[in-house]
Amino acid sequence: MGTRVVMVRAAGTVFSSGLDLSTFAPSPSPQADNENMLDSINAVDDVQAAELIRGFQGAFTWLRDRDDIISIAVVAGAAVGAGFQLALSCDLMICTEDARFSMRETTLGLVPDLGGTQPLVSTVGYARALDICVTGRWVDASEALALGLATTVVAPESLDTTVDDLAATVLSKPATAVRATKAVLRAALDNEVDSQRRIEREAQVGLLRDIIRKR
Repeated sequence: MGTRVVMVRAAGTVFSSGLDLSTFAPSPSPQADNENMLDSINAVDDVQAAELIRGFQGAFTWLRDRDDIISIAVVAGAAVGAGFQLALSCDLMICTEDARFSMRETTLGLVPDLGGTQPLVSTVGYARALDICVTGRWVDASEALALGLATTVVAPESLDTTVDDLAATVLSKPATAVRATKAVLRAALDNEVDSQRRIEREAQVGLLRDIIRKR
């Protein structure tokens, strides 16, 4: 069946400390091998710059856009800026009690641009999303759980067991039903009632036909 569950986690004790601020510093020389982000943007027109950002967005949002996998963000320590948006791009989020989140883009004179605004607003609402983004404040694990950003918060020593149990539970369910359920629920974010009911019907008929064929 291929890969069905993808876990996104840090190699160390911090999920992501966010954007490397050195990318905003002037390049050491015009001959430098590694251009920073501002130099790269400055070298192209607005359309090309937007396409460059589209590429970054695609790298972040494929986790949620694909119906054939369930993605799990495993967050310990800080998840700042791009790291926060990466966690938001996952379907589910398990956090340790010391996890904390901050959207720092506005503090740097930017906007969150890696696909994080839609899941943030749909989860916590416009006003709370605005508060989180424009203040850049920390959202701790307990608040993340209360807001619906995190699905589970556990003690650090229980993290691996909790993640493994969740993955095992997902894998124990029929793959076709899991894929269809993810697709139906994602569609519900944007659909009107009648359209959503039609999608439910069509998905269910396909699954019922599959069950009948296997009898």
